[in-house]
Amino acid sequence: MTPRWTNLSVLDALNRLSDVIAQDVDPLELMSASVKMFRDIFEADRVWLVYPCDPAVPTCKVCYEDTSAEFPGLFSMDGRLTVSPGVAELFKDALAADGPIVQIRGTEKAYDRKIVEKFQIESRICLALKMKNDRSWLLGMHQCGHKRRWTAVEQNLFTYAGQRLSDAYDRQSLLKTLKNNIAKRQKAEIDLAGSEKRFRSFFENSSVSLWLIDFSGLRKRFRELKASGVTDLNKYFIDHQDAFLKMSGLIRLVDVNQATVELFEAENKEQVLKEVNRLFTRNTNTVRSQFFLSVFSGSVHFSRLAKYTTFKKKSLETVTHIDILSGNDSFALVSITDISQQRTLEKTLAESREQYKALIETANDAILVADVVEDRAIRRVGDVDAPLRVLVADVVLDR
Repeated sequence: MTPRWTNLSVLDALNRLSDVIAQDVDPLELMSASVKMFRDIFEADRVWLVYPCDPAVPTCKVCYEDTSAEFPGLFSMDGRLTVSPGVAELFKDALAADGPIVQIRGTEKAYDRKIVEKFQIESRICLALKMKNDRSWLLGMHQCGHKRRWTAVEQNLFTYAGQRLSDAYDRQSLLKTLKNNIAKRQKAEIDLAGSEKRFRSFFENSSVSLWLIDFSGLRKRFRELKASGVTDLNKYFIDHQDAFLKMSGLIRLVDVNQATVELFEAENKEQVLKEVNRLFTRNTNTVRSQFFLSVFSGSVHFSRLAKYTTFKKKSLETVTHIDILSGNDSFALVSITDISQQRTLEKTLAESREQYKALIETANDAILVADVVEDRAIRRVGDVDAPLRVLVADVVLDR
């Protein structure tokens, strides 16, 4: 039967519509509840929601459907629907229309004859639900037992209900997205807190001197220079004598670990953070300018030999690595490894070699160099680099 519409019945339909749409439910639950409401209000044989309403896709799906017992729908066939040329044309027309597409079998444009025949569709009305936060859906109703002429009241009510449903779906989808984003952010914050805890433990307990620096101000200055046409930072330093000192002032030391306090013979962290410039030498400034050039060119890792001085005026020779942090390129981790003892040993060894060389070259006595592995004499005298050779000090021959 076709409902007879009065002011009261229309008002009742609108109230029922509002009750369903006002529910604070998942957007897909909203769609599921809506198809039953539409069939009850309009007394149709079949109400369905197809997704996506997109003429370019190869298949779509009847996601929600409510039918009378004698006229089952696509749910009985898994709900999948091939987007044939006729279906694609229906989607296209529905998306272009301001209102519903209304059809009566035999009198209107046939989009999909096979579907019409298979599902015994005598009359059809459908409306594209154009979502703001998702692809469009197609809402439709079938009358299968008889040809039904959809009245102006029914078309207007159907259009209004579809638009309300579309708005409610968009609202619930947005709320769901926000809730998911909040949940993800909370999880990320928990993960970040764990990561920060692990980083803090690594940072504090490392035996290597570690510095965390913020050079966001330097990054900003570099962007300004590039925007003004500067491509050669080294030339810019030559042309602007005060540029290096100004840029150095844009770097902020955020934190250091306990190994830094010990290496630089500081009283505490606060002394390092407040008086860090006391640790720099002329060589350190040269290394810093090289770091500026590296960052300006886009490098994310920098490594150099660098000399510092401690708060107690002790000289340090180090290998300094600077790594720009991934995920936040305004911060960098500086690691400083003290190689002073190694350098002292290298100097001592070099001096010993020079003394040995001088001994060989200036000796008045004949000096025999022997190979202790092969147990044989080496004819060449003064060959100081041969492996596994020692100076036999006891063998001294008169000339």
